[in-house]
Amino acid sequence: MNLQSPKITKQLSLCESLNDELYTAQENQAIIFQMHFINQALEEPTLSHLEIRNCIFEKVTIEHFSGHDFYFLDVIFENCDCSNTTFNQSFFRRVTFKNCKLIGASFDECTFDQVLFTDCQMDFLNVSLVKSKGLIFMNCDLNQASFLESNLSKVSFSECNLTSSEFLHANLRNIDLSTSNIEGIKTSLEDLKGLIVSPNQALMLSTFLQIKIKNN
Repeated sequence: MNLQSPKITKQLSLCESLNDELYTAQENQAIIFQMHFINQALEEPTLSHLEIRNCIFEKVTIEHFSGHDFYFLDVIFENCDCSNTTFNQSFFRRVTFKNCKLIGASFDECTFDQVLFTDCQMDFLNVSLVKSKGLIFMNCDLNQASFLESNLSKVSFSECNLTSSEFLHANLRNIDLSTSNIEGIKTSLEDLKGLIVSPNQALMLSTFLQIKIKNN
């Protein structure tokens, strides 16, 4: 799967106060545009209905933040801590998360269009009921993540840790998990139809067939 990278303008304004910028934008219903946020922490507990375009968030802490109905276009998150953060019912287009911490983060009912998560720590991630027009997880730790009832038709996993992750009622047809660790995943026989796995993984998934394998 090929994704378009965020189209970041070279001349970004360095923002001195992330909190003031986001709060003012919400109050004035303004777009946050061409900003570079670095080495800051978001202190606002709740924000909504924000549009963020052509921005970079670098070494920013956004822990325990609750947000919904955000629109992100051409945005890069790099070395950020977004643990236990909520971005439900939001739209992400041409967005990259690189080397970020997203433990316990929630993206319920979000839409992803050309989005890349690479080298991210994402234990207990919640991405239930999402829609995807292009989403790649590359070398990410997704231990005990939940993809409950998500449309995964345009989602790619490459060398990820999916141990004990939940895929119940998520269509896995033509999804290639052969390079990822899927030990203990929670799914159903119906959901497994068309899934692409390695021979060793197929043997492990045979438990869903309720058969016994006898060694000669």
